[in-house]
Amino acid sequence: MPAERENESQTTDGRDWAEEVRRLEIDRDTWRTEARHWRAETERLVSAEQRRLGWRLRRARYQYSRRAWRALPVGVRNQLRPLLFRQTDSDYIGPEPFQTNESSPARVPARPPAQRPTVRVATSRQPIDIPVSVVVPTLNAGTDAALFLAALERQVGVPQLELVIADSGSTDGTRELLGAAADVMLDIPAGEFGHGRTRNAAFAASSGEVVVMMVQDALLLGPHALRDLIHELLSDDGLAAVSARQVARSDADLFGAYNVVSHYNALWRDGRSAKPSDPLYRRAAAAVDDVCAAIRRSALEGLQYRDIEFAEDLDFGMRALAAGWTIGLSDDVAVAHSHTRDAPYQFRRSVADRLNVAPHFGETSVCRSAAAGDVPEIAASGHAILSVVAATLALSADSDEPLSVLLERVAERAWAPITTMEPSRGQLRALAEFLAEIANGATAGAVSAPLGWEFAAHLRRPLLVEFADAQRGHSPEAVADFVAKLAATVIGCSVGDRLRVDESFANRERLLVGV
Repeated sequence: MPAERENESQTTDGRDWAEEVRRLEIDRDTWRTEARHWRAETERLVSAEQRRLGWRLRRARYQYSRRAWRALPVGVRNQLRPLLFRQTDSDYIGPEPFQTNESSPARVPARPPAQRPTVRVATSRQPIDIPVSVVVPTLNAGTDAALFLAALERQVGVPQLELVIADSGSTDGTRELLGAAADVMLDIPAGEFGHGRTRNAAFAASSGEVVVMMVQDALLLGPHALRDLIHELLSDDGLAAVSARQVARSDADLFGAYNVVSHYNALWRDGRSAKPSDPLYRRAAAAVDDVCAAIRRSALEGLQYRDIEFAEDLDFGMRALAAGWTIGLSDDVAVAHSHTRDAPYQFRRSVADRLNVAPHFGETSVCRSAAAGDVPEIAASGHAILSVVAATLALSADSDEPLSVLLERVAERAWAPITTMEPSRGQLRALAEFLAEIANGATAGAVSAPLGWEFAAHLRRPLLVEFADAQRGHSPEAVADFVAKLAATVIGCSVGDRLRVDESFANRERLLVGV
């Protein structure tokens, strides 16, 4: 009996020691994982700070250079331009193309230089002394029609102002309200509307030397917005168009506000400081924005808008650059303009951008997730990511943490999921149902890892983190909708890239409905 008890005691001790060893191994693995996480987090924070510092230096250099350039007399700038902005190859696209009488092609759409208006160096108090036309396509603008008209009527310093309305069958009183104030009223049959051809028809009916293209829900900010925008255009004979900045309207949701900030950052900040070979630089150089753009009539007469379904303004800007013009972006004039649209629309918008815009600016590469699987697999992976997002936000629903902390937690879980739940409400549910239809029973497969990484990287963009840090007091539902729309843009980019390299997907048109 004593021997048996001793054996039992030794066996028990052996089990205890084995359990202790396993516990220590688990602790060791946990510490190693946490160490790797904190090393990666430290590297990310250091990298982000380095990027911020680099941007501040580039921005300061650009601002001082720009001020010095504008301080020079026009004649001196014209003499320096050929020396500073030399064209190195025929495909160069940039804000200051090199022009000489020998090598550069003649500007086809413009009048000869001798007939062109001289440069107007005007003070901010001088009124515009030429006819100006404001062109606006409309369709069921609702309350925005009255707001647009009120903002336009407040404008001063543009005495020869003509309003041209091209209505496509409004049934809510928009045509009657704007038609009463319009100098020219065009009725476009609904089935014949096209972003390019409708604007061409309205332009043909206008008479202004400067044509300001606008949209019905853009509100001019300040009584001198039109005057100052046109002065910027007329200050340089080489400018074909100058576009106003956009700021979010007061009724914008989180994503609508962030989208405006991101758009401004891409064109005004990153685009201007990028290298000429960078597609973002090319996009910024050609950035005509029909939300509010003052266009020289001589430039629009020959080029016109092309009859295309998407980005007719960017297409015009690219062709204007190729014809020898330059495109301007105003730092001083702004319009209030933003949209609050659902997550499936943001998905379709991203698909359309990758299909129709990115290739024109030399963006030939596709993201890793697009190369890892087909469209249904990408949609299935996106649905899985939304399940992770729903679970993560549900666990944080009662916390009062800042938005940036919540986004970081979602980014961590998107890369390394712990728990999931089916999205049950709001934009998360709407997008999940939309993606489930596209997936049509497919599984995520090899797409999950790269798509999760791309979504996590998007949530950690310095600009998004800065934007999130500035937000306060938003409801859990608003935060969930915001994250759903962020996910929609990432998943849509992946699907758009996949469609660029794989034309076998049968329901391509369904992914672009309503954009």
